[in-house]
Amino acid sequence: SLAVEQSPAYIIITDTAGTIQYVNPKFTQITGYTAEEAIGKNPRILQSGKMNPDTYKQLWAIITSGAAWRGEFYNKRKNGELYWEAAQISPITDADGVITNFLSVNEDITKRKRAEEALRQSELQFRLVWEKSAEGMRLINEQGVVLRVNEAFCRMVGKQREEIEGKPFTVIYTKAQQERILRRYQARFSSRSIGHHYEREFTLWNGKKVWFEASNSYF
Repeated sequence: SLAVEQSPAYIIITDTAGTIQYVNPKFTQITGYTAEEAIGKNPRILQSGKMNPDTYKQLWAIITSGAAWRGEFYNKRKNGELYWEAAQISPITDADGVITNFLSVNEDITKRKRAEEALRQSELQFRLVWEKSAEGMRLINEQGVVLRVNEAFCRMVGKQREEIEGKPFTVIYTKAQQERILRRYQARFSSRSIGHHYEREFTLWNGKKVWFEASNSYF
């Protein structure tokens, strides 16, 4: 009883029809509904109307079959504020294995979901900047292997993306230059002095001579 009352997760116990019989203090803290307001109601009071109705149908089918359901809800607090929660709903059975109640253990994950969405938006903006940039860009690891290039870089050097990514970055140069350029890069990388700006003439893999104005950064 003490563990349930002091649980950092909010807990709901319903009967087999889904009517709330018990909520712990964390329920009130998260949802805004007091125990008196919730008991006798259905957990539908928390629904935001923004979930796929099939989610609830699948949930009910699973728990009434005797299995536990795990998932996420986009619910609504008493004050109308929307929030995300992770939930696990399990049947409670008597000594004969007959379901007598359902137990729902829920955690507010709104901050995590917002952080994930912010990260997703940041990654989307990065991809747009990366791919739409008119300047050639490439990401190289410590061993000198190209992890990523944009289309502008491919056009500059006359190679397809699959001919560059996963290969040593020197693949765009003639074989006579490759070893020297790679040694210079690895020395700068190991000394953390790779951040610099330069203009230099190179001979590409196809014999074409080009001048590069480049800025290299370490992170």
